[in-house]
Amino acid sequence: MSRLTHIQWSKLNAFVLELHSDHSQEHFFRCCLEVMPGLMQCVYVGWNEFNSDFQILSCRQSAVMSAEVMRFLPGIETTLASHPVVYHVLRERETDAVGETYAISDFLSQRELRDRAIHAEAYRNLGIRDQMYTELQFTPCHRSGLTFNADRPFTSAQKGMARVLREHLLSAYRNVLRTEKPATLPNAPGRRQDLQAPLSPRLQETLGHLLKGHQRKRIADEMNLSLHTLNEYVAEVYARLNVHSHAELVCLFQSAPPQV
Repeated sequence: MSRLTHIQWSKLNAFVLELHSDHSQEHFFRCCLEVMPGLMQCVYVGWNEFNSDFQILSCRQSAVMSAEVMRFLPGIETTLASHPVVYHVLRERETDAVGETYAISDFLSQRELRDRAIHAEAYRNLGIRDQMYTELQFTPCHRSGLTFNADRPFTSAQKGMARVLREHLLSAYRNVLRTEKPATLPNAPGRRQDLQAPLSPRLQETLGHLLKGHQRKRIADEMNLSLHTLNEYVAEVYARLNVHSHAELVCLFQSAPPQV
């Protein structure tokens, strides 16, 4: 790891202090999505959740980038296998060794990246020339990935900063889960049909697909919806069930006893 300058350490320490100053989910994601891009000197930071096949289940970005990224999400999902970091992490997961922070530039040159399908379908349109990824696992059913997206290759110092941040992000979000879980997930959930009661038949159909881990593009196609309309349905499901992510949704229904 390249030595960080005094200024870089100072900025890193200030960010870490701010990250740990409040245990609310709103504060955590403001730090990650709004503040961290400036700290890391990157285009944007993304918070993604995946299923066991590394298919994207949900994603968050800053408000400025959210609409732009969503435009290219179907292309990212269909070409994810061409992402060198994804390929490497999937191989590591077979040995339970995931826990590092990797960048595209660890595996490919800029010229080689331009030959990958994910670059042609999405990254060139988003101005992404390098991406760092680190996996954050909070509970057995809550696995997330943090991506740092840059318009130039990451330096060794930036990679070092990302590795330092990883442990603080894990610690901070665990505090969020301990603080907000009682308000987010019912302490004694009822039967599954009771949880679905506030949902219209169309939203219950959406919920069924989400609980099966289907990709949003597949759900939209099967429900004959645009991706934009489906995203609105998903947001409504989350709001009515008082969850904030796919992982929380799955945990909620895993803890609810089935109808007998």
